[in-house]
Amino acid sequence: MIDRHYYVRHDQDMALKALAKRLNTKPAELVRRGIDMVIEDNNRSQDWLVEMRKIKGLLKDDSGVEGRIRDARNSFDRSMDVE
Repeated sequence: MIDRHYYVRHDQDMALKALAKRLNTKPAELVRRGIDMVIEDNNRSQDWLVEMRKIKGLLKDDSGVEGRIRDARNSFDRSMDVE
């Protein structure tokens, strides 16, 4: 393990200590878990971007794809309208 020092707000410190007590673990363990979650989330975002670029490459010769995407987007937007 590497020793690091980070500053947190008072409310974050209090919430972290309370959660650690409730989960019967140390605040440092929760911080490590949080760091892992941020890294994992970022990796998923990057994976998604890579896949979208692959799809874009597959569709580059499809002249009607932009119109179909626009229509799908509009249809989705209409379905999400709340009356």
